[in-house]
Amino acid sequence: MKEKKAKSKAQIATEAARDALRHAKVKLAAKETEENKKAVVHAKAKLADVLAVENRERFLNLGGLRFGKVITALEVLSNVANRKGYKFDKDDIDEAFGAVNEKVKVVRALFDAELAPSAAKTESGEKKSAFSFSKK
Repeated sequence: MKEKKAKSKAQIATEAARDALRHAKVKLAAKETEENKKAVVHAKAKLADVLAVENRERFLNLGGLRFGKVITALEVLSNVANRKGYKFDKDDIDEAFGAVNEKVKVVRALFDAELAPSAAKTESGEKKSAFSFSKK
């Protein structure tokens, strides 16, 4: 049986904000008053604030893990940069690092596009694929 992970403060705050919004909407549905309308607007704003905190927390946790994996993979890759144990030439290295650099540029562009305030956002239609050397 899987053990549930403890919820973070941000996740607890998000749940509370969602509950408050639901409650405000129920009150508004029961009786449409200016006070109830303002309560819904306030609850939506509060939810947006706590979601921003939760999303930041999630990025720091998951992003940190994934960027760490990239760095670890590069460190492991450096182990084959030894011509005593491996046979490779400049073309092999240019091809491999060209593919890596291109993928880094694509992923960086995705992050940059999200940071641009009015940039048109498009989804990448690229398929995930592992690198393999071309046949010589």
